[in-house]
Amino acid sequence: MFFYNFSFSQSPNPLSPKADSIPKTQNLRAGASTSTSGNITRNSQLAQPPSKTDSAAKYILFLPGFSTSATGSNFYLGIIVGRQIEVEFPKPNQIIQRNNSNQAVLRIAGTCDSSAAAVEVNLIPIQGGTAQSDLFQVNNGKYADSLWITGGDYRLEVKTILRYIPSSNGAMPIYGTSRTVERVGVGEVLLLWGHSFLAGDPSYDEPASDPRVRTVAVLRNPSIPNEPGKLQDLDALPIAFQPITTSNIGPFGVHSWMWGRFGDTLAKRLNVPVLLYMTAYGGSNVWMNMKNIKRERFGFDWFGGQDQYWMPYRPVEAAFYKYIPLTGLRAVLVEHGGNDASSQFLSTLYENFVFVINHTRTVQANHSQLAFKLSKEGVDFLNQNSAIVNDKIQQVLNTIPNTSKGIDLSDPATQGPWRDDGGKGHFRGKLGHDKYLELWKAAVPNSFFSTTTPKPATKPN
Repeated sequence: MFFYNFSFSQSPNPLSPKADSIPKTQNLRAGASTSTSGNITRNSQLAQPPSKTDSAAKYILFLPGFSTSATGSNFYLGIIVGRQIEVEFPKPNQIIQRNNSNQAVLRIAGTCDSSAAAVEVNLIPIQGGTAQSDLFQVNNGKYADSLWITGGDYRLEVKTILRYIPSSNGAMPIYGTSRTVERVGVGEVLLLWGHSFLAGDPSYDEPASDPRVRTVAVLRNPSIPNEPGKLQDLDALPIAFQPITTSNIGPFGVHSWMWGRFGDTLAKRLNVPVLLYMTAYGGSNVWMNMKNIKRERFGFDWFGGQDQYWMPYRPVEAAFYKYIPLTGLRAVLVEHGGNDASSQFLSTLYENFVFVINHTRTVQANHSQLAFKLSKEGVDFLNQNSAIVNDKIQQVLNTIPNTSKGIDLSDPATQGPWRDDGGKGHFRGKLGHDKYLELWKAAVPNSFFSTTTPKPATKPN
């Protein structure tokens, strides 16, 4: 409830027919006419609120939650009851995938007072970006529209306009309630898919230091060995975006390894927010992902029957079902194939890789041009001769469009004290963290973000 005091002698009487004669779709632009022919339009500047030095004799702008008194001897009390405005979309800390022109369509939707004339939307740059304002129409207590936004991080502010009053400067708004959504970004979104190398050393993590680097909530309990995660009912997954800490990089990672620092690097280089989805599953291989997609059991015990939960591919399904329609996606960064080195899986590794990539593109993403960065495994990957694995991976790179090479662990320079198993195994500790980060930083240059075709956000529609 808001109380407003104003001067009868210097302001229009709100109880008179004239004060309410301006329709609720009156144009709010600077100098707008007070005639009834004005309509809310797009692509124009909003009329600015009066400064503290503006004369009350010209007009009175009613601000939410304040009592405004005009100079004069005769005063009346106006009471306006307004329903609190809410923002349903976007969510705090959400990031929308930009296109190759550094722009994205941001959908903004919510609820407000059904009698409101309009909703004023303001995007205020926090880091990067360009300020933008617009008006959204209200329909039965709901507002929804889209804006083209430049890459950057923003504060979103929405305010109801309850009605307009005429003034010498045109129709002036009477504001109702307002809401703010912090850290709404337009930038880059990447999905991480692979085995334990990509998931990283669980004993060493570094969080992101840049607030523009974010992820989604994790629904796993790290104290339960091999827990499948609460990824069975995908509709129950929360839409909650948050910074990358040492213990989360969702929807499946319970530790962040070097990916928070990787996001820091990209955010600094590109000057846009970065959102990462972790779907890697240690001990998995490409063959298992193929079997999950086909909804076929493995025929042997794997971590206590995790294949019954369609692991290890289920986190990928979760990301594409629940989150990526809301955010879009640039590409999938991959380190996979090393665990397919045994005779049981090696002969079909090429076919399985192609199957999983095509399924992910066509069924999950509905985006045939989705980019995949495929990494080469070490020649002596976990004491296995994986040269043939790398031949199969190279065959995928040679024959499947929109694939490119990620890191290359077949290079002897990647071996050293930062890895276990005589310098050829997993990357470990601070040294391993920094080395693996160095490799991925080099594998994803700035040019990657202008030569690939991202999947745009598609929901809410």
